[in-house]
Amino acid sequence: MDMSSQENVRDIASALHSSYELVPCYATLQSIDELRNALAEHITALLSTQPEKLMNILYRFDVSEDKIHEVFTTVFPFDIPLKVADLILERQQQKLVTRQLYSSGKSW
Repeated sequence: MDMSSQENVRDIASALHSSYELVPCYATLQSIDELRNALAEHITALLSTQPEKLMNILYRFDVSEDKIHEVFTTVFPFDIPLKVADLILERQQQKLVTRQLYSSGKSW
């Protein structure tokens, strides 16, 4: 599955917006890079003002705790928001694939 397709970008952005309004104006996003940057911008704000809310969001999105820990302990601080955005997008993509797999009736 191609995460960069416009339909997939909209689906993921919509989920991020409706869950926690992590991506404002999601309908205008045209690419996965735009989505990633918008998400990273919001993550930066949360890290500065409400880090506990960000951790709650990551938990609710079921992002791997090991991966989160790795990012926060090994990544240069300036890059943390982009890396966290990547983790969220990766997890949302996994969920999208699973939904599409089961809605199409395909079996493993």
